[in-house]
Amino acid sequence: LNGAGMKLSGTGVVLGAKSEVSLDQRFHKRGAYTSRSRIKTTANRERLAAFGLDLGDRIGGQAAVDAQVEVRPDGVETVTITADLQNTRLTVDELGWEKPEGSSGILRARLGMRDGNPVSVDAFDMKAGDMAALATAALGPGGVPQVIDFERLKIGKTDAAGRVERLGPGDWRVALRGSVIDLSPIVDPEEDAAAVDGAATTRNEPDDTQTLDLRVAADTLMVTRKASMTRATLAVRRVGKRIDSLDLRGRVGQGYTTLTVLPVDGERRLTLRAEDAGEFLSAFDIVETIRGGRLGVDGVVTGDELTDGLTMNARIDEYRVVNAPVLAQVLSVASFTGLADTLNGDGIRFSRLRVNLTMTPERIEARNGIAYGPGLGLKVEGAYDRKSELIDFVGTGSTTGTITVAFRALGGD
Repeated sequence: LNGAGMKLSGTGVVLGAKSEVSLDQRFHKRGAYTSRSRIKTTANRERLAAFGLDLGDRIGGQAAVDAQVEVRPDGVETVTITADLQNTRLTVDELGWEKPEGSSGILRARLGMRDGNPVSVDAFDMKAGDMAALATAALGPGGVPQVIDFERLKIGKTDAAGRVERLGPGDWRVALRGSVIDLSPIVDPEEDAAAVDGAATTRNEPDDTQTLDLRVAADTLMVTRKASMTRATLAVRRVGKRIDSLDLRGRVGQGYTTLTVLPVDGERRLTLRAEDAGEFLSAFDIVETIRGGRLGVDGVVTGDELTDGLTMNARIDEYRVVNAPVLAQVLSVASFTGLADTLNGDGIRFSRLRVNLTMTPERIEARNGIAYGPGLGLKVEGAYDRKSELIDFVGTGSTTGTITVAFRALGGD
C-alpha cells in the first residue's frame, strides 16, 4: 500500500467455495488500468452465472475457474475467464450432444461489462469432447444472448459457421453454412433405453409459442441418421412442433431433389420432386426395393410434423422393383413365376406408378394404386399399420397376353 495504489492477495471463501483472490488497485487513472482483480476457485453452474457466464441447465458438475476482472481508466470493464472442464458435464439437448464428467475440456472467454452486468462476449473459445466453438455474442438484459456469431461450430459431425439471433421471447433465427451440417439429432433422434421402456426422457420439447427460423447451406447436409444430401440448402420455419414452411434442395443419389411446404389458402401444400426416386426412397427409409425412376408427390400436410399427417398423390416414372417380398407373394399367388424370378434378378421394369396416400401416426392407407410396365400391370389398395408393421393389400394383376388375377397380399413380422 502506497500513494499510488495497493495490492492484496490471500485465500478465503467466495460464493461458498475456497478461493485464492488478489487485487491490484490504482489510486489514479494513469496507465492501462485502474484495478485488476483475480480469483481462482471451483465453480458450479450458479457460481459461473455470478461471474457473468450463465449456461443454465446445460452445465453440471464443477469447473476449475481462473477469473480476472480489469477496469480501465475510461470505465470499461472486462472479465476474462479460463475454466478447466475436466469435471464438468455439458449438454446440448437440442443436438443430442453431451460431454460427460471426466473427459477433458477447456473454456476461455472474455466478457464486456457495464455497471457490473455482462453486455457482450467479446471472445468465446471452448473445446470439449468432440465440440469446438469459437464465437462472440451480444447480450441483453440479464445477460441473455441476443446475437451469437460463430466463427466456427464443430459439434458431432457438424462443422459450420453462422449466426443465432434471438428476435424476441421464444423467437429465434439461425443461419448456418458449412462443409457438413448434421440435423439428424433434431430430425431423427436416437431412442435411448429409457425411452424404449416408456420412461420419461429429458429432451426438451418446444412449446406452442416457440418459433424457429432456420436457414442452412452445406456441402453435405445430414437430414436423418441415414439420409444425406450434397450441395444442399434448407429453409424451415417452425412454431412449436408445427412446420409452417419448408424448402429443402440438394442432390440425393444421382439426381436433384426438392421438397417444399408452403402455406396456400389456409393449407400447407407439399411438393416433392426427386430425379433419383430409388435413392431418395431408400435414404429416407420409405422403401428399399425401387431402383431409379423419377418421383413426384403433391399433397397437404395435416399434422405438425411431416410424418404426423399427410394426404398426397404420388407417382413414379420409369423405375424397377427388386427383392420385394410382398410383390413376390403377389406374383407367386398369381402364378407369374417368370416375373418372380425377374424380381430377384435385375428387377421388374415399370413405366409408371400412381397412388393416393393418407398418412397418420398409426397407419398409411393407399387408394387407387396403379402400376404398369411392359410385362405387368397392377391395381392395388390397402393399408400398412405403422405400429405392428402389418401389410394388408388387395388388388388385381395381369401380364401381357394373360388373364387378370385377383389377389390379397399380407405381410409383416
